[in-house]
This record gives sequence, structure tokens and C-alpha cells, in this order.
Amino acid sequence: MVDERAFIDTNVFVYAFDDTHPSKQRIARRVLTDERERVISTQVMLEFCSVARRKLGMRWGTIGQALTSMMALPYIVADGTLVADGVDLASRHSLSVWDGAIVAAAVAAGCSILVSEDMSAGAVLEGVRIENPFAHASGE
Repeated sequence: MVDERAFIDTNVFVYAFDDTHPSKQRIARRVLTDERERVISTQVMLEFCSVARRKLGMRWGTIGQALTSMMALPYIVADGTLVADGVDLASRHSLSVWDGAIVAAAVAAGCSILVSEDMSAGAVLEGVRIENPFAHASGE
């Protein structure tokens, strides 16, 4: 639905730049240009920078350009309250602390959807439905 607010997890941004997974790259780029309002968090930005440098071997200048584009989206700041909420969600839903913080940010942003490859597609956590656009992507 076009009027849904979707929180975008780090893996979507990583796949958008990952030439080794062309099918997932196409899907990620489609997610990042669809008509939904997309929201991220400072955690997503930091994780992207780390993975882009470490796993994709991107240059710092290219990472900076990608980060500037990411910062054009609405974003939630991962402050102490969000971290505490993330830990609570991780405990209650058997998530990693990182995924708990992502769900907490999605909730704080008022998102009805969390687009992620990392959690159970179709699950609803705290009113946020997990959507995995890569679930049927061809193996590469």
C-alpha cells in the first residue's frame, strides 16, 4: 500500500550496492524507489557504513555519498531510550539486540512495515509486520 510507512533495514541498502547478488540488488533498488514512505535509523546508517567498507570494499568517498542519500530519508536517532526499548524487545521476542533496536526504531517511527531479510517474514512484532522482499530471490 502506497500510504504505508516502511522502516528499511540495513541489508536492503547493502544489497543495493552489492554487485555479487544481481537479483537481490534489483529487488533492493526497487524497494528503495517504491512509493512508500521509507524511514531508517542512525543504527542503519552506521551498520551500512561498516558493511560497505568491510564486506563490499567500498571507498570512503562512495560510502559518504551513499550516506548523504540515506540522510535525505526521515530517520530515528538511536538514543538511550531506543536502546533500552530494543533490549526489552530483544528479550521478549528472542531477537538479537541489534534486531530489537531496529524493531524499536520502526515502532518509534510509526511504521507498519519493517523491510528486512533478517527476521521472520510475516511476523508481527509490536504492530510492525516483517516483510522480506528477498525471500524468493534466486540464489547467486
